[in-house]
Amino acid sequence: RLRLRLRLRLRLRLRLRLRLRLRLRLRLETAQPPKAHRIRGTAAIGKPSTMTDAFKAEAGGLHSSLRRRFLAGETRGYEWRRKQLKTLGKLLEEHSDSLIGAIVADLKRPWSEAAMEVKILQREINDALRNLRSWMRPTWHWTHMLVAPAKQEARPEPLGSALVIGPYNYPVNLLISPLIGALSAGCNVMLKPSEISKSCERLFSELIPRCANLTLSS
Repeated sequence: RLRLRLRLRLRLRLRLRLRLRLRLRLRLETAQPPKAHRIRGTAAIGKPSTMTDAFKAEAGGLHSSLRRRFLAGETRGYEWRRKQLKTLGKLLEEHSDSLIGAIVADLKRPWSEAAMEVKILQREINDALRNLRSWMRPTWHWTHMLVAPAKQEARPEPLGSALVIGPYNYPVNLLISPLIGALSAGCNVMLKPSEISKSCERLFSELIPRCANLTLSS
């Protein structure tokens, strides 16, 4: 009897599974493709932009210049990093209303949401300034007695020049947040704002050149 009950249960489960699979297939076959979502605001997605020869030449020249300055050791010191972060923080503080207005104009977001986006960046800069010395400090690691009196340590070192490409949906936060990390690491930076968010792009082209050692790629 137990065997019969088990067999019946197994058959019922198999039937239920088959029914569910058939229902899912029917739904997938009869389902209509989703409608394309429209983007609110003035930002609109068109054809993907292609790099012109002039842009390639300009970007190559900027990168070569940044690379030379990095290899010269300008960006490695604590004072350079601190100065860059303070300059960027001051720029965000003085022009926060303009940045918020540009976000609202491009994406039609609520003012409070755009203000939060800028406020988060200011907190990130303060956090980087507070922890910069500890991030740069070498860390000591245990060394086996067989290699004594040798010691080993890990030293945080910048890797070179960074390229930050901003997306259209968070044109301020996702452009400046990586910039803060790159400057804290001792890298010099080339920025490429999103060409879709016109107001933010125009504002960055005016503000970023005021920060020394930050290069804007137009």
